[in-house]
Amino acid sequence: MNKFRKILIIYNPNAGQRHRSKFEKIIKKLEIEKIYLQVVATEYAGHGKEIARQYSGDNNYDMIVAAGGDGTIN
Repeated sequence: MNKFRKILIIYNPNAGQRHRSKFEKIIKKLEIEKIYLQVVATEYAGHGKEIARQYSGDNNYDMIVAAGGDGTIN
């Protein structure tokens, strides 16, 4: 059983278009595994940090993930 049941994914919709299908496959796989996901798109430079700060304080997520435009997921 996966211990990460609620994950917030922050991504830049304008970056990494070449890897978009890979990102979508990962999202679908996590949904199949019955993991609750909230995917939030950034809207401007620095917005990802703001989103992470906003959601990190409420303790509702087991993990916050940044999906980068260079194909990385951290």
